[in-house]
Amino acid sequence: MAELDVMLFPATDWETTSTRANVAWILEDWASVVPSGDDSLIVRHQQDALMLRWVLRGLDAEAYQVLKTLGERRSVGSVVRAAETAGTGPGERLVRELNRLLSGRILRLSVGSPGSDARLTVRPASRTARMSLPLRMPRRLVRLSRYVTVGRASDALEVRSPIRGFVLQSHGLPIGNLLDKTAHRACDPEELVDGLRSVSREDAVSLLAVMTATGVLGEVDDRGLLAEDQDEILIQRQPADVAFHHASRLGLHVGPSGATFRFAGSLPPTPALRDGTAQAQELVKLDGPGSWLEAGEVSFTEVVARRKSVRDHGSEPLTARQLGEFLFRVARVGRVIPVEDGNPRSYECSERPYPSGGGAYEIELYLVTSRCGGLRRGLYRYRPLEHALEPVAASAAQCNMLLENARMATGAKESPQVLILMGARFARLSWKYENMAYATTLKNVGVLYESMYLTAAAMGLACCAVGNSDSGLFAQATGLRVEEESSVGELTLGSLPDRDREGGEG
Repeated sequence: MAELDVMLFPATDWETTSTRANVAWILEDWASVVPSGDDSLIVRHQQDALMLRWVLRGLDAEAYQVLKTLGERRSVGSVVRAAETAGTGPGERLVRELNRLLSGRILRLSVGSPGSDARLTVRPASRTARMSLPLRMPRRLVRLSRYVTVGRASDALEVRSPIRGFVLQSHGLPIGNLLDKTAHRACDPEELVDGLRSVSREDAVSLLAVMTATGVLGEVDDRGLLAEDQDEILIQRQPADVAFHHASRLGLHVGPSGATFRFAGSLPPTPALRDGTAQAQELVKLDGPGSWLEAGEVSFTEVVARRKSVRDHGSEPLTARQLGEFLFRVARVGRVIPVEDGNPRSYECSERPYPSGGGAYEIELYLVTSRCGGLRRGLYRYRPLEHALEPVAASAAQCNMLLENARMATGAKESPQVLILMGARFARLSWKYENMAYATTLKNVGVLYESMYLTAAAMGLACCAVGNSDSGLFAQATGLRVEEESSVGELTLGSLPDRDREGGEG
């Protein structure tokens, strides 16, 4: 078979998408490309609330003609054809400007024969989106990128390629076949094309070329390695971390993000305070502030200077009074702000000592007490409005495992006197925020950590954040559904060690 390339049209007298082009480059509705009268082109497009404009000057004849046609007809096409000479394709300037239009999110691709309902739509998701051009049939074995994610979007199969910054949506084209084969081994491109019998050979070649150009598939070297397998930056990143970062940051994904209130009017917002199951007489009331907040406390500067991670605890255990003071300073509810009548985007908020995204305060505090004077050993949930502890019916074995996990994670010699677990009620944020809800929760965890550290330093207590914990065990101990509420942070708390020592790293 003659070598095939999927070619961009370098001139307007070639086929356009209205004839037989099976790859169409389409200008989005909110953009325009118009001649300026001096062999330059003006690009205008809407970006959020801004109208942006830039001028393309010094274009060669090919780039000028293609981009001018794109502005006039709103699309230009590409067809599968035998390559006339090696390297035939768009010039460097055209490649640069097409990628510039892609990174501006004002250009998309459509793959599929004209008149067919089976199509692949390719949109840039990132402002750093860059496509390998010219589009061409891969010349080496190809393999699936480990950073690609696959899901469902409405009635389409959606494939995300965060490293290159593209989202591909398939409506009827068999890209699942390509993903499955290349996930298991590096495949010969001809084998893949021949295997796509449900579409024309031209569409199969175009499909493979676009998936390679967008980084979904990559060509392997003689050792069977992709370029990403040898990139010193990428090999240090986990795919889940990359996907999470791209999904939660503006400029790295498409679609709405932030305070979209997408469930307002269809689902009620989650209450500011979670109801408890215990009766009032079953709550363990904690002491009020009393004389804690007297003058003569150490200065804030000294508190910050004292702050450090202390993993081991003293022989004298923490007391219930100290624990109550700690929780009062850190997490009490000052007041609950009710829903505003008639406003579907209003939801209950509360005032607490530390800041929280949207005033949602989605984090619940759970405490496993091991040695705390005045409190039985067990699992409790802090009720910040009542300033009380609600017993949770966890088994002794589950409590012991949670304590031991914290000891091993921090490297402490003994189990902590008290382990504080932060449980996030996810719906509190996701009702309002889209894409960035979980990212906001992790930021709230960091804020709460600092508040706890400074409070412990001011009170002369030992505390240490736990790097990770068993959220599955937390779910078993609390009986909570992981998707509804799960642990997202942990901290050990206790009395300072008997001898004055460093005890940890800051």
